[in-house]
Amino acid sequence: MMRRNTTVDKRVEWRLSVLIFLIALIAYGYFFNCGGWSQNARYDSIFAFVEPGTSDYQTFHIDRFVANPNKGLSNTGDWSYYAGHFYSNKAPGATFLGIPVYAAIFQIERAFSIPWNHPYIEILNAYLINFFLTVLPAALAVVFFFKFLLVRGASTRRAAVFALVFALCTPMLPYSTSLWGHITAMSFIVFAMYAGERGGKWLFLAGFLAGIATLTDYLALIPTACFGALVLWRERTRVWRFIIGG
Repeated sequence: MMRRNTTVDKRVEWRLSVLIFLIALIAYGYFFNCGGWSQNARYDSIFAFVEPGTSDYQTFHIDRFVANPNKGLSNTGDWSYYAGHFYSNKAPGATFLGIPVYAAIFQIERAFSIPWNHPYIEILNAYLINFFLTVLPAALAVVFFFKFLLVRGASTRRAAVFALVFALCTPMLPYSTSLWGHITAMSFIVFAMYAGERGGKWLFLAGFLAGIATLTDYLALIPTACFGALVLWRERTRVWRFIIGG
């Protein structure tokens, strides 16, 4: 059951939510690190699926990025090999979320005759993918963490301070600068926490969001399992909604 702090003025909550969101968005979006093997393994799958012209098109193969790993002719060592093809060895959630994002970016660039395969454009596209998969969800997660604390009965000031500490004084900040998948998973865990606190029909959404988190980073299975145990303890007759959502 929700325990919202009823003394919170809606206008104050809205203004603080916008301020917290902008602080987090600017802090996360300002920095960008293209990354190394870990990031490339995720980008490769997204680029390979969307970009035409190779046998990797609309598959999850990353063969064109791992041309000859024995001679160092690849942009990542984080690959798996199966049935004659190379694949990313990362959890697939970032790829599944990134494909529609990059497909939209790709079509816009094609419509304006922007050379998507130019090195500078490739870096821009990597930034945009990270922005929509990491930066934006993380900034929203900070706001929902703020709202979650209010629901749990925290004062407005305490909730705002802890939200900003969560945003700027934890690994949320450094890991938001590149496509790890960790922050995306953390963001969906926060979304699931807020939905779970609403209870009732929101449990389906909570399970769905926790499922996305787990699909994006397998370590998210730990908080998801703990979350599921809490739902089972608090709402035993409705836990099936959380399970089906997941």
